[in-house]
Amino acid sequence: MEAVIKDVDISVAYKSIYDFIEDSTLRYNKKNAFTFDRDYSYEEVKEITDKYVEILEKVEVGEGSVVAIDMKKSIDFIACIFAIKKLGAGTFIVDTDILDHTFDYYIEKANITHLVVDSSGEEKIEACKIRFVRYSSKAMLI
Repeated sequence: MEAVIKDVDISVAYKSIYDFIEDSTLRYNKKNAFTFDRDYSYEEVKEITDKYVEILEKVEVGEGSVVAIDMKKSIDFIACIFAIKKLGAGTFIVDTDILDHTFDYYIEKANITHLVVDSSGEEKIEACKIRFVRYSSKAMLI
């Protein structure tokens, strides 16, 4: 599926993608922001993003963190990226289906501190835990 950003004034400079979402929520509130399985308003995107901010703050994601994401393309995927950026952390998109030396290399060289896996990836978590323990003592699965 493809995401579509609608009705946006891009003449305003923003410090971060989260600032853009906050401002757009104030300006456009109920207007459609993204289309995936359905249309999502700016207000809905901000609510979902704030949910991820809360979750990520609880596990100490912040400046200096690198969060790997293995999620199907969805509004949750987008909101998770926005939340990570709001907290000042880096984002690294991975495919944990590649549980071989390539994934090990990602963990080691990208200095990944956290991994977010959606419900479609729950069966991969145990294999990921083993690799995280091997390469990073501070890595945490979310």
